[in-house]
Amino acid sequence: MHLDPEALDASLRMLSHPPREADLQRALGKVVTAVHRLFDCDGAGLMFADGNGVLRYVTATDETGRRLEVSQAELGEGPCVDAYVHGKVVACRDVTEDSRWPALAAVLQNGDGPQGTGAPHGAVRGMMGAPVRLSGTPIGCLNLHAHGPREWDESDLHGLPAYAELIEETIAAALAAEHTSSLARQLEYALRNRVMIERAVGFLMADRGLDSSQAFDHLRGRARSSRRRTVHVAAELLGEELPKEADRPPVS
Repeated sequence: MHLDPEALDASLRMLSHPPREADLQRALGKVVTAVHRLFDCDGAGLMFADGNGVLRYVTATDETGRRLEVSQAELGEGPCVDAYVHGKVVACRDVTEDSRWPALAAVLQNGDGPQGTGAPHGAVRGMMGAPVRLSGTPIGCLNLHAHGPREWDESDLHGLPAYAELIEETIAAALAAEHTSSLARQLEYALRNRVMIERAVGFLMADRGLDSSQAFDHLRGRARSSRRRTVHVAAELLGEELPKEADRPPVS
């Protein structure tokens, strides 16, 4: 067993003990740092979806993790992307030998990132991601990486979602506060758009016999080809108006 249950409980209690930090970004950074230490991995990171349903880098414990997150976002594939799209924990012993993400495997093997990111992460092999939810809907992904092949055990697979739930609680508390941060407001907009996108994905799955990943990629493909946001395509497909504030640009 990789994780000590007592250490896990103690860490979660410490991070969730009030008063919560007013700065959401700093609070989330503390959770990611705790994950890195407790799981004894080489790095951890956090990604959130923007209003277009695309994962974006938020924070990471090291430069390799940051570039790894950017690579997955640019490529649109990887354990983090799958964890977010499918809403479940995704673990991989060695991503360079996994046929599910050929483009990411090529990036890792070549030691370089897409679009000139120059990502020096050829040593990254083991990866795991857990979806971060808000009101039951995935809005991002908490992830781990290891420089060598990693056999993720049951304690890892059950422990990481516990921290993802802690992140959800932290975000929910920020949204409920009188003065919400720009990141919290951005996530609220992303959640509203994701609900619309999820419904469009469900429609495509039933109407065209696609799986969830294919349906999601179909929406994103139509959005790119028409130079529109994915939520606009989803609303058009469903014949509905956009969610409130959906046209508002992300808060930086």
